[in-house]
Amino acid sequence: MKSTRHGGETRLVPRSGCISCPRGIGLVRMLLALLLLGAATAPLASCAGPARTGPQATQRFGPGSVTAETVNAKLLGFADDHVLRVIEATDAVSAQCTDVDQRSVVNALSLRNAQATFAIATSPNPIAGLTDMVVMVSLTKEAIRRRAIDRTLSEAQRLQPESYRVSPEALDGMFSPEDRILYRAISDSDRDVRALAESVFWPEQIAQLDRLLEEWWERNPDRRLVSQVRLQDFARYRGATMEAISLGPRNIFALLYLDPFASMDPSAREIAQSRMLAERVTYQLNRLPLLISMHARGLLYESLTTKEVVSLRTTLEEAGQTMTRLADVADRWPEDVAAEREAALSQIRTGIAEERERTLAELADAVGSERSAAIADIEAAVGRQRDELLTAIDVRTGAVQDSLSRLDDALVNAESLSSSVRDTAHSIDNMDVENFQALVASATDGVKSLERSLATIERLLAPENVDRVFGGSGGGKDMLHSATASSRDVVDHLFWRGVQLAVVVLALWILAVVVVRLIGNWIPSKRP
Repeated sequence: MKSTRHGGETRLVPRSGCISCPRGIGLVRMLLALLLLGAATAPLASCAGPARTGPQATQRFGPGSVTAETVNAKLLGFADDHVLRVIEATDAVSAQCTDVDQRSVVNALSLRNAQATFAIATSPNPIAGLTDMVVMVSLTKEAIRRRAIDRTLSEAQRLQPESYRVSPEALDGMFSPEDRILYRAISDSDRDVRALAESVFWPEQIAQLDRLLEEWWERNPDRRLVSQVRLQDFARYRGATMEAISLGPRNIFALLYLDPFASMDPSAREIAQSRMLAERVTYQLNRLPLLISMHARGLLYESLTTKEVVSLRTTLEEAGQTMTRLADVADRWPEDVAAEREAALSQIRTGIAEERERTLAELADAVGSERSAAIADIEAAVGRQRDELLTAIDVRTGAVQDSLSRLDDALVNAESLSSSVRDTAHSIDNMDVENFQALVASATDGVKSLERSLATIERLLAPENVDRVFGGSGGGKDMLHSATASSRDVVDHLFWRGVQLAVVVLALWILAVVVVRLIGNWIPSKRP
């Protein structure tokens, strides 16, 4: 639907692509107009006698001196503006709603407003229709205001009229974003319809209408659906009758019984009424696609809010959420797998490191314990061996000392032999054969004693005796080998000195024998 203006009047025209065919709509309009015109002029054609004569001027109303046709045109234009304004507001509110139930409520509000507005705008009496329009718009505005205030009141406070007397500043803080949008739209419509009413109604009529609205709210403080409230409802509440209304020509209820075409000729009045009827029918037909679409949307929302559909919708939403989560999981699958793999590898590395550290610690503890035990065992064994070695050394010390004593004796004998040899060298000339033989025997004994000493030293220095004495100790062996080497050097020196002494003694002995024989041979030759 789109709005167009013709001569100051706003009209709703179906947009292209609507469900109805433009040619079909035009044909229906023309047929309905012809039927209505025929029905309206048929009584006039059948009337007998001459036509009545009377005033032909159309009646004018209010301080603006407007005719019924003008009021009807302006009322239709306001109806279009008001419906479009409310539709835009409800669409904005619906766009902010995320729940189907809320959208259904908003669409129902827009549908009820459009139905009531079009019904009032196409009423046979445009003056009474204007009063009903003022009543509906004013009550709708107040209902939105009270709905916002209700959120701050208790049940008992809602029944007290003074609870709804709040300042505009306080009221603005009570509005929700959705209420503020609707309240602004209805406030604009209320301003426009009251401007139209001020040109048709007298000030005392407008004041009376405002008092009636306040009285209605006092009697109905909890009403919030007000689209079907009309001025006739106020008349029923007050018990207004035609006789009571006739006493006050500017009474607002007089508009209910007013005939805008009373001053016209009957035939002209019928033609004017027929023309207005055709215009109202055409107006309704033009707005019918909009109402049908709003009804269809309302049926859709109502069907979506049933228990079964809500359950199905919930199931589908859960399935959709599940599919969304599955899609998200599938999208994140490579990243999650990589992350899990890294986490697993990190955990494995951490576990391996911890196991390695724990194993190394256990091995270190075990090795330390074993090492301590081995060291203790070694120290104990070394201590025992040391004790045994010391004991063996103590045992063998006597034998070694004996051997050393014998060696000392041998050395003394050797020195004595050497001294005797040196002495023999000086006394060889005076020594006889017996003395020389005794000397040789003494030297032979010294050599034998020296050989025995050497044999004893060799036995002591044998490997098995060394190992038994020193218990395999490397230091003891080295010391013994060093002592053995020194002893060997001394013995070798003494041996070679003894050999030299023996050679010298032998040589001296041979020389002595030769000398003795020479002397023996020489002495007889000297005898006479």
